[in-house]
Amino acid sequence: MFSICQLNDHRHAIVKDCCEVLEAMAAGASGGESSDDMENVHADYVVPSLLQIVNSNNKIVGQASSNAVKAILTNCQGHRIANRLVDAAAPQQNAILRERSITFLQQVIEGWSDEKLAKLSQGIGKVLAPALNEGKRSLRSAARECMAAYKSKFPNSTGDVLASVDQHALKQLESVVPGATTEAAVAAKIAGDNAAANRSPVRRRKPRSSLETGDQNAGASGAQIEELEARVEEERNKRIEVDGKLAELKKSLSTERRLRANLQKASSEHQSTISKLQDQIKSMQSEASDADAQKKKLDAAERKSLKAKKRLGEISQENKSLQRELAEIKEELEAKSGHLERLKLAKGQHSELVQNVERERARADEAVSDLEGAKSRWASRENELFEIRGELEGNVTRLQMEMEALREQLAQSQ
Repeated sequence: MFSICQLNDHRHAIVKDCCEVLEAMAAGASGGESSDDMENVHADYVVPSLLQIVNSNNKIVGQASSNAVKAILTNCQGHRIANRLVDAAAPQQNAILRERSITFLQQVIEGWSDEKLAKLSQGIGKVLAPALNEGKRSLRSAARECMAAYKSKFPNSTGDVLASVDQHALKQLESVVPGATTEAAVAAKIAGDNAAANRSPVRRRKPRSSLETGDQNAGASGAQIEELEARVEEERNKRIEVDGKLAELKKSLSTERRLRANLQKASSEHQSTISKLQDQIKSMQSEASDADAQKKKLDAAERKSLKAKKRLGEISQENKSLQRELAEIKEELEAKSGHLERLKLAKGQHSELVQNVERERARADEAVSDLEGAKSRWASRENELFEIRGELEGNVTRLQMEMEALREQLAQSQ
């Protein structure tokens, strides 16, 4: 797992190489199927680590991590990996990470089989609706593209997602999902009808006449009937009061939802700002460490300069001493200039001796060359002798065989 640890390195080249290694490892998987162990590794370690740097300010690192995630989604199709992307696309995450995650989810919808997507439709729909209402333009655009793929894959679930999208977002969505506004209105009406049908209305008990009750209600008094009517009226008033409170609660819930959406938007913006500030802090820390290293180098250079100055003084003293010795040597040379002529004569004689030696050496080389030629001729003669000897031995063997054959014939004739 060394590659995953290196994803947190501050050196962008190492992070890029690490992403390329993970991409190659994912591409090595066969047929788009992954074992449980491989799916767990990707879901628990690899994909979360890549999602932390996919929104990096460095474009090379961001692109390399995106390519690695895409390779994993292409070759390792597991619902736990997709759930990591759903969590990363949640409204509480920063906008850049949500945009990248929704793009990855679009790849999942378009590339995975229906069987694998069956468990993911509800989760993907929950993160698409807030993204369509988001304030950032690029995030809304990515969500619209993903919504088009979602509708083609899950046409029956599209209405539930569109029901919580505002009218402005629905008009923009019409360019990629025709009929989105109508489908959202139909889904909202169906949801309202279902909610109304699920309420338990208060039933009014129709008073029975004396003919219908017969002998069973003969003993009922008018006071009991009035009491029952009063209870019915009280229940009706309670029902009206509860409906009023329910309307107020719905209004408050709508207001709370708008406030929550605004808070989530502000929170995502704050998280994006915090992420940028953290990246700047890391960059400043890296610059500070580089400055410390430069300072140490300058201190070392200053120490070396002081040592060089000290050595230069010592060399100056040595130079003066050498100059005095040079003057003494010049005096000795002048005293010995008379010997130089005799040495020149000896040198001329030496040159003649050297020429003689060279001539003798050339003669010796010629003798050695002649000796080598004789050796080669002797070797060739020796090879010829070996060949003749082989032929003679073959002839002797053949004659012996012929003699044996003659002896056998002579023995047979006798």
